[in-house]
Amino acid sequence: MVTASQLPALLLGMIPNFGGRFVVYIFGLLTSLFLSFILFETIYFIIPNKKMTIKETWCGALAAAIGLQLFMIVFPIYVKNFMASYTGQIGFVVILLIFLFYSAVIFILGAQINAFFFEHIQPLPVSLGTFVSAIADEYRERETREPLNI
Repeated sequence: MVTASQLPALLLGMIPNFGGRFVVYIFGLLTSLFLSFILFETIYFIIPNKKMTIKETWCGALAAAIGLQLFMIVFPIYVKNFMASYTGQIGFVVILLIFLFYSAVIFILGAQINAFFFEHIQPLPVSLGTFVSAIADEYRERETREPLNI
């Protein structure tokens, strides 16, 4: 068991430093991209309330996987350069919340790509709040025009 745990370090030590690190970095990036694609594909395939096919979910899963990988590369740079003033446990909570928020945005973006391209669901013409307000105004106007039947 000890030999098996030391084997990866031994093999990585045999690779020349410059080219080896680059190859290992690219291999890790591609492996992470593949695994996140599988994760998003599984979520987009299982979670919806209707029967989905892989043909309908692959595009959003790929976009979300690429977005997540880019986010995982850029987020530490952002934290290091722009959030240096947040320290301690409160800073950790703030950073964690920002990370989870943008991860959720990436997840929803992939789902919206699937909805737009494969289910042909068009986005709202205005923001959701404006849309709901306009519908409520139309409903209120229609209700005031109809006489009450008492």
